[in-house]
Amino acid sequence: VVSTQSTESSGINAEYGGFRSSQDTVVALHALTNFAVLTAPSSAETDFSVLIGKGRSYFEKLRIKGSDAAVQEVELPANTGSYKVKWSGTGTAFVQIISTFHQSEMGNRSEEVFGLRLSADMDKSVKQFVVAATFTLDKERAGSMVLVEMKAPTGYSFRKAQVAEMLKEYDIVSRFDIKEGGQRAQFYLRPELEPAYYTIRAPLVKEFSVSNLAPGQVSILDYYDPEVRQVEFYYLDMYM
Repeated sequence: VVSTQSTESSGINAEYGGFRSSQDTVVALHALTNFAVLTAPSSAETDFSVLIGKGRSYFEKLRIKGSDAAVQEVELPANTGSYKVKWSGTGTAFVQIISTFHQSEMGNRSEEVFGLRLSADMDKSVKQFVVAATFTLDKERAGSMVLVEMKAPTGYSFRKAQVAEMLKEYDIVSRFDIKEGGQRAQFYLRPELEPAYYTIRAPLVKEFSVSNLAPGQVSILDYYDPEVRQVEFYYLDMYM
């Protein structure tokens, strides 16, 4: 169980450093904390170090000794790549590395690049909501790989067969993936697209009713330059 909890985040939501949802993250951290309390040596015996590095070197060292069990946080260099963690000594610690590549300092530049606009209309012919993302590609982005990701609100999901059928209307997607049981749909645009306005539409399937419906999210980014990103939200209750 401990092994599963410790590695679950890497396959479910690695981009945020957490688990599938906020509730899952809280429950998992609570379980791991209880495990540490039950199995850890006494505070007098606790004395160990955690090293964080990259490549062949380590550049951050955290020392935990005695009853000093406070949360320690360090900011790592804003470089892409793989980090490594090494520890030595006696004691127990939970180490979490959080990626914040989705936080862009470019401000309005991303909006100027993509101009992402959303709508969620009810398709009366099939009695389903259809999420539409309209955006523009400039000359630079048209030659790169652009990723559009749609997240379904709680109670709704994307179905692969239905999304594939609707994508037949547009010859702009090289491939798409449905992840997290239909909660996320990712669309990879063809890199040879001409600079222009484009639209991707995807139907939502209602799985169950939810009160106080939270908004869905759509993001668009340059796959090779993820700082160029725009995130917008859509609200289904506006169309009910």
